Amino acid sequence: IDYCGYSVLPMAIDQDIVSVFAINDNNEVQINNTDEVFKTGSFNMENFSISYEKSDWYEYFKCGIQGIRDKFPDIKLKGMKVLIDGTIPRSAGLSSSSALVVCAALTTVIGNRINISKTDLAELCAECEKY
Repeated sequence: IDYCGYSVLPMAIDQDIVSVFAINDNNEVQINNTDEVFKTGSFNMENFSISYEKSDWYEYFKCGIQGIRDKFPDIKLKGMKVLIDGTIPRSAGLSSSSALVVCAALTTVIGNRINISKTDLAELCAECEKY
């Protein structure tokens, strides 16, 4: 049963999502994807919002960052340049959007040197998907 109460069939798969990133001090997040189908995005780390009307792929990335912002409101998160790559197929029921949310949260935690347990991070990421 997942967090929405639906039945699931958990399994290990051989797909992945990865990020390469560099932290900056200008509060700007620039996000690119190695797949040119996905357009480049940018937003300010301090005052971005998540758009429910846009279907831009990087809105999911914002969800992961927002979760970290909410969990650690006293930490000033730094901007970053991010490049995303992955092998999880889109629209195949394999939660590629969830993987991107987790990737964003993990990238933000590592980049800002935030200490959080794996359990707390997993619970936080489940909440982030609801943004």
